[in-house]
Amino acid sequence: MKAAQTLINFKASINIACNDNLTPIDTASSNGHYSVVDLLLKEGVKVNRKDKKKRTALHRAIENGHIDTVILLLENKADINQADKDGTKAIHEACSRGHLGIVERLLKYNDMINDRDNNDRTPLFIASESNHIDIVNMLLRYKANVNQTNKEHMTPLYKACQIGNVKIVGSLLDESAKVNVQSKDGFTPLYIACLEGCLNVVEILLNKKAEVNLATKQGWTPFLISCSEDRLEICKLLLHNGANINTGDISALTPLHVACRENHERIVRFLLDNNATVNAVDRRNVSPLHIGCMNKCFDIVELLLNHHADVNLCDINGNSPLHVACLKENKQIVNLLLDKKADILKQNNEGKTPYDVVQGREKETIIEMLNRYKEK
Repeated sequence: MKAAQTLINFKASINIACNDNLTPIDTASSNGHYSVVDLLLKEGVKVNRKDKKKRTALHRAIENGHIDTVILLLENKADINQADKDGTKAIHEACSRGHLGIVERLLKYNDMINDRDNNDRTPLFIASESNHIDIVNMLLRYKANVNQTNKEHMTPLYKACQIGNVKIVGSLLDESAKVNVQSKDGFTPLYIACLEGCLNVVEILLNKKAEVNLATKQGWTPFLISCSEDRLEICKLLLHNGANINTGDISALTPLHVACRENHERIVRFLLDNNATVNAVDRRNVSPLHIGCMNKCFDIVELLLNHHADVNLCDINGNSPLHVACLKENKQIVNLLLDKKADILKQNNEGKTPYDVVQGREKETIIEMLNRYKEK
């Protein structure tokens, strides 16, 4: 303080910027040096001067939670509506940083409760995605728009589900947040909760009548993504609440397909135990058994075969599971398929049998296995 006063007495410029384009009031506000800020204001400093990112001293004081300095700046005509290059205003900054007292003070100065930044995020949206429950509740008391969307058509509820904050989810739903609103990609709050594995949030959404089979633009349902992500308990809950066990995406990949693709054995077992269609095919006529053979996952292949998977079902290229297993040189799976009466002379669209596609180090061994079954 004394040093600042001395420099001012010697006619030092109070608005001069240093190499990083910050002026004395920017630095003092950022560090919460109340007395220095007060001195500069009394000397007529430019309180609303913007740096290269269009941030002001008010932004910096809020960023670091210096509420006394914030109040001082506001009392000296700091522009509460000044936005930086990202459209961030004072209220957005305070909500992002989690400074409850500052948020409360700002709300008393102006009607900015639903102001948006450049991504159309409101203070409530930012507080929700930043995991600040106290600020969320305060904004709701001030009647913030609970269903306002950002540019991706996501609502605060979507973000609360993404981070898995049960309290924020509950607060938003209590204020009539729309439970089935979809983003531009078709994602719902339920879908994102399943993706993130938030079981408690999934339960809350289902109790609020979330549509369990609502799909994204790519045809992915909450159940399908739960199978892909190995969320067994969520899968059980969704199925109990009416999820369709066989609904596939736009490529006709079913939950069983994706569980096999990701090598989630426990999900495969769960699906089969609940009567998933074991011989479902996608648009390339690929079955779950093809995928299991491609991934060289013996336990999954065995599970599928024990549930009557068609051992000779061919894909769009005419390849059977045995073709795939031979191509992948997996002796165990080849032997398992042969035990289940796989056709060793089946030709694909190129006229090739499993004999013809065998290659690599295991070629002789696998051909011997095929020959033994051919002789039977």
